[in-house]
Amino acid sequence: MMFDSTVVIPMLSQPNFLASALRGLVKHSLLSHRILVIYSHPEMQGHVPYQDYTVDISLRGYRKYTSIRDYREKRGDWCAEHHIEFHDVTEQALAFEEQYKAGKIYSGGNWEGGHDTAFKDNFGLALVDTEFVVNNFDADFYPGPGWDVPLANILRTFHDSRVIAMPVHVEPHVDHIVPQPRTDIFEDTRHIANNRPILALPNERRSNQHYRIYEREWIDFVQQWKRDETIHEKCGDRDYLHWVPTMVRTKDAKEIIGEWSYKGAGYDLEMDNRCGQLDFMKVCPRTSFILHRGLVVDETDA
Repeated sequence: MMFDSTVVIPMLSQPNFLASALRGLVKHSLLSHRILVIYSHPEMQGHVPYQDYTVDISLRGYRKYTSIRDYREKRGDWCAEHHIEFHDVTEQALAFEEQYKAGKIYSGGNWEGGHDTAFKDNFGLALVDTEFVVNNFDADFYPGPGWDVPLANILRTFHDSRVIAMPVHVEPHVDHIVPQPRTDIFEDTRHIANNRPILALPNERRSNQHYRIYEREWIDFVQQWKRDETIHEKCGDRDYLHWVPTMVRTKDAKEIIGEWSYKGAGYDLEMDNRCGQLDFMKVCPRTSFILHRGLVVDETDA
């Protein structure tokens, strides 16, 4: 099958967030995507698995899966139907971790904790053979309807330019403590994405810095705030645009990584800086949205 793009999802644990993200990608994508889940077993890397099924123990449907392997076994047929592949890179991640801790691989950066994610992002990139690639797609992201077409259109419109496309990045928050100026900032197109427009929610929806969000209210939010315009900013500058996730031409992504390989072009800010050195521009269409830190459910799941 011919795909329009490849989505790379780097994973350590969080199987239930992953279940939500994959459901959103299947439901809200208009292009055909090959989806690569690059994962490892956290206990073998000395990490305690993040038990995301405890985010809201009263919510049926978010306690289904205890690990990535468990999700894969239970949803294997559905994943195969929707071109979702799983790549267990535990052995490679352990080798990388050993070299990283020994200082033999890129050390020091804007975010030390992102090196494992960067490794998996870059590992996934080596498997990509489509024209476009979506990287930095976290398991706790959830796309808005038709999120992918505006990003691909940006890359096709600026076909001779060094351009990276990214959606509007939305954050959920408890409604009674949302700073009022955020609404004004959101309407100021110069700052819409960097300041992460807020989806206000009742306090009881919050648990462990994540939020239960119903599918209908997310769709309504996107519809309310879509605008037929784009925002531009030079990579490396972060006055206007938030960084992740991104859609980029695969040939450009491989140039960006280049000799850095697993040494750098780290998870988000490091890569933004690297792209700035290579004179790339960020472009954000205000018709493409992504939600961060939201466990999106249908009303029937509550």
